[in-house]
Amino acid sequence: MKKQFLALMIMFLLIFILTGCDFGNLKPSDTVDFKDHHSTFKISAPTSISLVSYKDTTDEEVSDMYLYSETEDIYVLGSVYENYTETSFLEDVEEDRLVFVEGFEYTDLSTVTKLTIKDYEAYTYNFVYKDNDEINFFRQVIWIKGNNYTYILDLEVPIDTFDVHEDTLNKIAESFTEL
Repeated sequence: MKKQFLALMIMFLLIFILTGCDFGNLKPSDTVDFKDHHSTFKISAPTSISLVSYKDTTDEEVSDMYLYSETEDIYVLGSVYENYTETSFLEDVEEDRLVFVEGFEYTDLSTVTKLTIKDYEAYTYNFVYKDNDEINFFRQVIWIKGNNYTYILDLEVPIDTFDVHEDTLNKIAESFTEL
């Protein structure tokens, strides 16, 4: 049995050598994927920020994603809603911008701007708010019109580390994929 195992190992090693496989290229991924509760969308985040899932719900109308990084103080929240067409997508985002911030002590509320994330229509706005510990957070809200659902991503980071994490937040948003 040991001879068969040893022969099998030598055979695999020879195959790797003869096909030119480079063991140096066998490294773990630089990103990790996260899916929402119902697997309707996914995002990717750099492994360097140690993002982990904090909570997700089983609410039938909204499936949440709640990710955070204790080491970097980054939060990513995702929600999924049924598509509806009573008003334009832009009007929905503009209304949300005005209503959503009412629950915060906020400053620096931006206007709604158009984005393209992959082939999806998207809009974003952002603001700075003070949390319960009196820490100022930058919060970017991104609405994405998918083929099947409307998705809302909330990306948050303390304002004093925003410059350090701006690129990471953009990469997370750009990684959005409807499943």
